[in-house]
Amino acid sequence: MPTPGQISALNDGRIDFGFLRLPVNTSGLHIESILEEPFVVVLPASHPFAAQQAITVHSLQNEPMLFLDRSAAPGYSDAVLGALSAEGLVLNIVQEFAELSTMVGLVASHLGLAIVPSSVAISLPPEAIARPLQPMSHRSQLGLAWKGKLSKVGKSFRDFCHEGAKIFSASTTLAGYLFRETSFPHGVFLMTGTGIVPGDDFTLASGDSIQIEIDTVGTLENRVLRESSGNLGWWRR
Repeated sequence: MPTPGQISALNDGRIDFGFLRLPVNTSGLHIESILEEPFVVVLPASHPFAAQQAITVHSLQNEPMLFLDRSAAPGYSDAVLGALSAEGLVLNIVQEFAELSTMVGLVASHLGLAIVPSSVAISLPPEAIARPLQPMSHRSQLGLAWKGKLSKVGKSFRDFCHEGAKIFSASTTLAGYLFRETSFPHGVFLMTGTGIVPGDDFTLASGDSIQIEIDTVGTLENRVLRESSGNLGWWRR
């Protein structure tokens, strides 16, 4: 839902929380910034700029650009265009869209390039890629908005959004570096972690127990059982 629509729904009591592209010019709402992120350029994978690690503002001077319709987020639109103008760039906007996600999805159709917050470019069609935009000191902010006094549940949700945004910001940075160097199929999952690799002579047998103990949390125990088919499986508690 566009930012003005969310503001109207919050004021009417039709929704409890809204996620707004900042800044917004409104009164009567509580708004807290939960995510601040850089901008990237989304472009077709076959575009000549795709070979670059980053794209400069000035190199976009003559490029056809897709942009968010101002009516969808007036403050965001004005702030982005103002920041680009300060860098000496006036966008050659060839088409505008009501949703950022729709816009980046059509970049692969060679309608134009798009400048979007980095989180919007996490899931792209296979024929599109994203590159950092430099120099661009202005950063996009996503705000959590609500009206009135928060209940206990509402406060928990607000805190969850703040903590989740921190984790999301860190994960998108990691994914951004990985996807910058390698192409992956659309919808791929990035999973990270640590593991213990035993020697070649190590094996598990039915009845073995694997325990992982964490202070103040407890112990995770996995027991090895042999299924009727003869295969080994886990029993967890």
